[in-house]
Amino acid sequence: MLRLIEQLTYIGTNLNHLVSLRNLPRFTKDLRKFKTMGGDIDGLFAALVDFNSEAGTASGQYFHQDLLVSRFIYERNPLNHFDFGSRVDGFVAHVAAFRKITLMDIRPLNISGHTNRF
Repeated sequence: MLRLIEQLTYIGTNLNHLVSLRNLPRFTKDLRKFKTMGGDIDGLFAALVDFNSEAGTASGQYFHQDLLVSRFIYERNPLNHFDFGSRVDGFVAHVAAFRKITLMDIRPLNISGHTNRF
């Protein structure tokens, strides 16, 4: 079975995506309901795989540590937080939501164009 999955992947076929087609009736039902409630849609992309996945991971020591320390920073209310080496998609994102933050790291970071101005 694994060999078949590898071969299908090699030719561009993802079995997870094929299996997710079973979610098409649910997607269609939700789409009709949304339109009936007055929803407007400009474009359509059926993300059928998402019906079987979780919204993320809200556990582990780093998750809780990031929330705790960002609350400390919020309570102390500094004008700017200088951060050395924290992950941008974790702690930095929590703090940047409410505080100007200056990042310092030896790793490169491609900025997406978002500015952190307060």
